Amino acid sequence: MLNETDQNKVRGFVDHLFTIPNIKNEPILIAESLILNFIVQNLDQLKATFSTPQFFPELPWNSVLQFILSDIYGRVEKEISPMFMEYINTGSFEAINRMDETLAFPNDFHREKLGEFFLSAFRNKDYRYNLNSVVNIFNHGIIEKYITEIFRRREFLYNEIVRVQKTYIECEDYITVMKVMLLVKNAAYIKISFPQAGGGRYNLNDTLRVPGRLPKFIDAAVSGIRQQAPGIPEKCVRLSLKANLKNSMTELEDASSRLIYILSARFHNYSPVTSVDRGAESPDKSWFSIARKNADHYGFDRRMLEALYRLAGDNNW
Repeated sequence: MLNETDQNKVRGFVDHLFTIPNIKNEPILIAESLILNFIVQNLDQLKATFSTPQFFPELPWNSVLQFILSDIYGRVEKEISPMFMEYINTGSFEAINRMDETLAFPNDFHREKLGEFFLSAFRNKDYRYNLNSVVNIFNHGIIEKYITEIFRRREFLYNEIVRVQKTYIECEDYITVMKVMLLVKNAAYIKISFPQAGGGRYNLNDTLRVPGRLPKFIDAAVSGIRQQAPGIPEKCVRLSLKANLKNSMTELEDASSRLIYILSARFHNYSPVTSVDRGAESPDKSWFSIARKNADHYGFDRRMLEALYRLAGDNNW
């Protein structure tokens, strides 16, 4: 066990990690990923350094490393988790019942189970990986902005996510469902065990390396998530997990998955622009324009990009 003096040394070291030039200006979730990579790449050197007299020669390296990782996680959790928990604790979630007529869970139940699910998932570093896009989408009201406009226009995107997907709910309900999907989607990167995999634990990345295993993994992940959060309809969970897949790997009725896949890419590295130079394309319109040219490479739905490009242009987004 580290005494207070030793703990302060570790905190000072972690402070230093967060001030490394290529890390200090990054959002904390991206900074965490970079720091963890740095630690993995320099594990032997760090072990030797922390064994010197000025640090902790008498302490097991595993104990020191665990405290370093715990301190890093504590900083991330303190900055990120409260924003999501405030949304969960104050939100209205009866809308997700309307995706499945057999469900009628009260709002308090949804809040409790969704909160438990999020807090459990957030502790997993693989869940936090790529979560920066979700943070940006929540902080900047992206779902509210785009879904409201999609429902107002009632054009291609509306037809895809409502009629083709067969999800006949109202605009405000859709906003809730899409935000719940964003909270769930990164659970695809948490390793799980399932009988069809022949033993071991696997996440989405592992599964994609084995032809034909994806449907079984999705089924197992849906089942596991619904045990933790039974109020979320199976269709919603399935669409959430598929929001991590390229267009070619989704089905016709997975329109919300393809839309979230695009928005997650757009807002992974995002800084709001307060003004646009005269004659220049607006930020979202410019991003969608470039993405159209590389749609197949990145796995985007080209038709959705075309629609988003026009929508963003019409609204100067």
